[in-house]
Amino acid sequence: MGRDLSEILRIAGSEFADMAAFGCDNIESRGLLFSACNQISAMRYEGGESAGTMIVAQPEHEDVELTVRLKTPVPFENGRAVRKLLETTSKGISLVCDSRAVHGLGRQRGRYNFRDQNLYVVRFMRHYEWEFCHNDDVLMQVQYGQPKLPQPKLDAQKLERDVARMFANVRGVDAIGIRARCHRGRKAAARNDDCRFGRRGAAEGAAIGESVHTDRAAGAGGCGD
Repeated sequence: MGRDLSEILRIAGSEFADMAAFGCDNIESRGLLFSACNQISAMRYEGGESAGTMIVAQPEHEDVELTVRLKTPVPFENGRAVRKLLETTSKGISLVCDSRAVHGLGRQRGRYNFRDQNLYVVRFMRHYEWEFCHNDDVLMQVQYGQPKLPQPKLDAQKLERDVARMFANVRGVDAIGIRARCHRGRKAAARNDDCRFGRRGAAEGAAIGESVHTDRAAGAGGCGD
């Protein structure tokens, strides 16, 4: 019996995300990242949607700075705990995982050599929606468990200018009417984007083993960022 298209796409998306597992030298965790991210993005915490970022690389990666290290890594199989930890992220601070478990919180630093292909980022956008990224490029978008390749956005204003320029002197072509329809379409698309989904929530989580400070003046006691 043949597989349907949605199943084929999910398998392809899972294998695509396995690039991160190979980059982390965790071949045995193949298929885990894709399924874990789908599970995490589907979970709400205190009414809030999943939002935040997760660096996928070895915690000892030279371009990753761990600000908080967990005493015991939290495996992806414990999706609820990973979802709670996601609430502790903020702008510039991400979860750090090795494609099978979360090791703590941290940030990217230095100048990552994209040719190494061993540092990826997952962005949780909203409920049931996340992105798989490398070197600031979105490689894959996933909505409700279905992966797709990112589509370039149409520059509606440039289209209007091009229509006016190309058809201004062509008989039988209503360039002004075409521009008006482009403008109405652009406004409708903006309204649809505004109506889509909401944002975030609060936090709790796993035991913290150590807090790594780059600023020595901060003292020895608390957590980093």
